[in-house]
Amino acid sequence: MKKTIINVISLLFVLGFSGVALGATLNSGVHISDYPSPNDWETTVEGMLTGVDLVFIAKEEFDDDVKSGKSKLSQLVYYYTVKAGNDFALYEISGGLYDVSWANETIKNPNNTNNNLKDVSHVTFWGIPTPTNPVPIPASVLLLGSGLIGVVGLGKKRKESA
Repeated sequence: MKKTIINVISLLFVLGFSGVALGATLNSGVHISDYPSPNDWETTVEGMLTGVDLVFIAKEEFDDDVKSGKSKLSQLVYYYTVKAGNDFALYEISGGLYDVSWANETIKNPNNTNNNLKDVSHVTFWGIPTPTNPVPIPASVLLLGSGLIGVVGLGKKRKESA
């Protein structure tokens, strides 16, 4: 898969856990092309990640004049997509809070025979929903059962006293 997915792109992520800063250069991912529409990105990406429900976190847009920048994300990031032209690449990262430094590069469409390089237009960051703690079934059944036993016992007591 040499240079078929992405020719030149990298993002630098600086992690900020407990005052320790680590850096990781990310430059591999899953290439997706010809997605239906910009309004359907989440559905398209979720389709690639069978069984994963995504939550939109942030979107960094790039102008032709702006080639680099930095932002701080306040939610856990698990995936990000990089869009250039009609193509985008999907990346998976370990969930974490990130300070993001980016430099606008180009992305190569491996299906394009003209080797036309497109500038990156934006990067979108995705998280996964926080699981909710369900009410344990044994506890609710026990509570319901206790109530029914109490009602039956009360009924018997009234019957005996009458």
